[in-house]
Amino acid sequence: MCGVFAMKRLSIVLILLLLCVYIAYKIGFAEYVTLESIKMYSETLHTWVHNNYIISVIAYIILYAFVVVASLPATAPVVMAGGFLFGTGQAIVYATVAATLGAVCAFLLFRTALKNTLEKKYASQLVTFRKGLDEYGSYYLLILHFMFIVPFVVINILAALAGVSLWQFVWTTAVGFLPCAFVYSFAGKRLFSITSVHDVFSWNIIIAILLLLIITMLPIILKRYKKL
Repeated sequence: MCGVFAMKRLSIVLILLLLCVYIAYKIGFAEYVTLESIKMYSETLHTWVHNNYIISVIAYIILYAFVVVASLPATAPVVMAGGFLFGTGQAIVYATVAATLGAVCAFLLFRTALKNTLEKKYASQLVTFRKGLDEYGSYYLLILHFMFIVPFVVINILAALAGVSLWQFVWTTAVGFLPCAFVYSFAGKRLFSITSVHDVFSWNIIIAILLLLIITMLPIILKRYKKL
């Protein structure tokens, strides 16, 4: 009985999330979350954070979690805004918590309400993804995150459809998002000198990401070497 009630509550939450996502796309919410708008209202935002820090942190986490759930193209500006408003260290923590929370909500949506539709759309990618998971487990998920090439939403969708456990999804998402959180939060200190996301990726940042990717891939490389 308790299990049925819990499932009903979860279904209601997921339906409300879908409704919010639909409304966000209808009103063009992503158009308001840009580098330009953040720069325009930077003084107002900074004053608000200074006077209402706790509320600001909660609002920031909710906002960014929603951006992740809705798969809006606003990760870079939102995380950079966090770095500008809260500082690099705090923004890394807040953005990672928000991204993980939003990813979990999306994961549940993809696994339940949208499963049938998404399985047809991502059928070919799902075969490759499952093969990588079977062979390399959590390392495969981490590598996809660290590559910065595969969109966050695609990883969430494939993980949900491939039967990844909730715990495995949570910790790999949190760890996998850390480099992204660091790069954009650190860039937030230079907010007014950045005109596009491409300005964030200096050679130092690219080399650091590549080194991290190589370290993560070591177990996979060693496993392949042993098979030879």
